[in-house]
Amino acid sequence: QFGWFFAPTIGGMILGAWVSGRSAGKVTGVKLANAGFFFCGLSAVLNIGYNWLVPQPELPIAVLPTVFSAFGIALVFPILTLAILDLYPNVRGSASSMQAFIGLLSNSLIAGVLSPMLSDKPLKLACGAAAFTVVAWLMWRWYLAHAGRVPEGSTDAAALEPTSEM
Repeated sequence: QFGWFFAPTIGGMILGAWVSGRSAGKVTGVKLANAGFFFCGLSAVLNIGYNWLVPQPELPIAVLPTVFSAFGIALVFPILTLAILDLYPNVRGSASSMQAFIGLLSNSLIAGVLSPMLSDKPLKLACGAAAFTVVAWLMWRWYLAHAGRVPEGSTDAAALEPTSEM
């Protein structure tokens, strides 16, 4: 059963990372993040709809929304990471460490506390995931409205590629 969940999820992440990398310098960070949030929202709607309609989720259909979510997250995370680091340009190492700490802390709380409370019914899990998507999107919209700057890609992305001269 692990493979049924793991392979499609990682596939969505790999595809999203590839699209994100190919889009660097060609698509603005805001557009890329918005596209990612669109796929996360699509995943939430499909996941809730599917779990609402079926008495018992079945493979492989039950994991398909996860592919969209993983794809969307892979589009959003690089932009959000850069946006957070740009808030603290003089202490990026500390900002990166704090971001990792907060991520690990919240993931452990979600896995250890929230997930067991939602795991008795697939629809509850789907609604919980959708709630996280909505909160993340609202925080992104708040950032765009209040930060005074948005993460932008370089117009010359090829110049940022590593070379053998480094």
